Amino acid sequence: MTSSIISHNDLEQFTQELQPGIDEGLNLSDVEYADGLWVGVFNEGRDSTWSYNPDLAGLESQIKTRWEQGYELTDVEYGDGVWFASFESGISSDSAYVYNSDVDGFTGQIREQGDSGIYRGNDLIDVEYGDGIWFGVLNDELGGATYANSSIDTLTADINSIQAQDYDLVDIEYVGNSWVSVFLEPTGAVDSTYTISNNVEDFNQKFADKLGQGYDLIDIEYGNSVWVGVFSGVITSTETNDNSTPSTNDVIVDSVIQSAILENTHYAFDPDYYFG
Repeated sequence: MTSSIISHNDLEQFTQELQPGIDEGLNLSDVEYADGLWVGVFNEGRDSTWSYNPDLAGLESQIKTRWEQGYELTDVEYGDGVWFASFESGISSDSAYVYNSDVDGFTGQIREQGDSGIYRGNDLIDVEYGDGIWFGVLNDELGGATYANSSIDTLTADINSIQAQDYDLVDIEYVGNSWVSVFLEPTGAVDSTYTISNNVEDFNQKFADKLGQGYDLIDIEYGNSVWVGVFSGVITSTETNDNSTPSTNDVIVDSVIQSAILENTHYAFDPDYYFG
């Protein structure tokens, strides 16, 4: 497995640097905006693409076009007045999204999505806040999701506790003063892990170590001088989930959004440092 990171403070230049990886068939697994710097993570895998628009209605039109082209929405990022969406093709799950300027309305939409559809409905896989709007990306993975809201002091224990119940860590967001960890029920094909670092150098060393162990980097988050990386690796088997962790979006309602600061809460990579 191979992961690579590119970054640029100019969006046009950033997308130009994304395109060679897209053309090679690499998967754009994560895009972050960090106080002036656009950061993209590439992995081997499915065909991927992207769209961006300064207007949310314009982004919606682009999402619908991508759906018609056979792509599913996987991630939305807001930065510098722009909504940036990432897409993948060749996945079995259908994507969906909700957005709302009101926190209560947004969380109500998430509940409705979780209660609708087949099996347990749509699972929330990504949350973004920008320009006064809460935006959520969902899919119908025929499984369940759970979430944890942690301080930096409890982050490790909270992640380990949920992973011990066979959930896969798929995303971490720094929201206000909280670290929000998102987990999905296991597919039986992947193993998730993570790293926590207090500086770029330590993050890069742990990143290299995880790559050497066969993991891919799928998510980066930075907040309050702490770097967190989320990694995924292929495994041959997994234990059966005992369903002891509730698969409910109410955790997001109670412990994440209501405690979040309503502002763009992504923090900066050092613009002088290049991830290559």
